[in-house]
Amino acid sequence: MRFHFALTGMLFAAIGCSTPTEAISDVSLTVDSLTVSADGRFLNYRYAVTNAGPDSVWAQACGGVIRPHVAVLRGGQQVDRYDGTLCLANVQSGPAAIAPGGLYMNYGFVQLSLGDRFQPYLMVGTLRSGQGRVREVRGPEFETR
Repeated sequence: MRFHFALTGMLFAAIGCSTPTEAISDVSLTVDSLTVSADGRFLNYRYAVTNAGPDSVWAQACGGVIRPHVAVLRGGQQVDRYDGTLCLANVQSGPAAIAPGGLYMNYGFVQLSLGDRFQPYLMVGTLRSGQGRVREVRGPEFETR
């Protein structure tokens, strides 16, 4: 287990320490469905990560499930209230690949507070010709009313 966490950290450290010569521009994060929970406390959303590029990309995952972070914006301040990559100790954490031309879809949720704005985002990485690249991919921004 410790080896896996070390390997995951080394992969993202190696990607993060390089000097990119071109950006990862072919990855998108979209949200195509929003619903309010029956008790009115949570906003559920369906998201998709699309890799239209020529290389596989990796995103941090929990148990093989890619979950975005959610930035909550209140009064012009960003609060990262939801970290989609947190895992219980008995669940494997590490990067999950999205193949070239691949699509990954899943559901997420955020606690509903009227007037808040929220925006899902992911950190993705890729390797090409021995060069590592990391990019933050932001999805659309939503406001609760």
